[in-house]
Amino acid sequence: MALRCLDLAGKVLWGPQAVDTKMSCKDFRELVATALGVPLNRVSLVLDAQVLDGLESLEVKGLDGERDVQILLGEDFSKEIQQIQQAMAEADRRISITPGLSNEEVSYLEGRYGFRFPPEFRDFLQAGVPVGGGWPDWHELASGTIPYGFAQDTVAEQIRWNCTPEEPEELYE
Repeated sequence: MALRCLDLAGKVLWGPQAVDTKMSCKDFRELVATALGVPLNRVSLVLDAQVLDGLESLEVKGLDGERDVQILLGEDFSKEIQQIQQAMAEADRRISITPGLSNEEVSYLEGRYGFRFPPEFRDFLQAGVPVGGGWPDWHELASGTIPYGFAQDTVAEQIRWNCTPEEPEELYE
């Protein structure tokens, strides 16, 4: 099957490219995001008013033959996030900013530790990774070289401090 992704104006942003219909919608979205060089959470794919995401195969979604998929790209706030991160590093000299996480590292972390990054925190870590001053090295956690128990505790602590709403009622929004 050959797919291509068009923006709202009908401009081809990706493809046409042969794609295996057994591929999951999530994997297809990751493929397109990586090819475009954008964070995964900025990419939404739509076919006939259905969002292509999740573990269902492209075949289940009715993709066959040559098809056009609508691609919507969310706003990129990486420059603003990098300015905030730089201010963090200037305020606390123990913090250094390393390159952002790749889509592959994010997928590995989410799969290995059984959680999904909230979109804002994912954007934050894909713009740059603060290390030191209480921040773990997410690249090192994604490398799989840290013993699982220690890494699991570190990830759980980061989720608790950086990914949990401050007010209980925000948990259900």
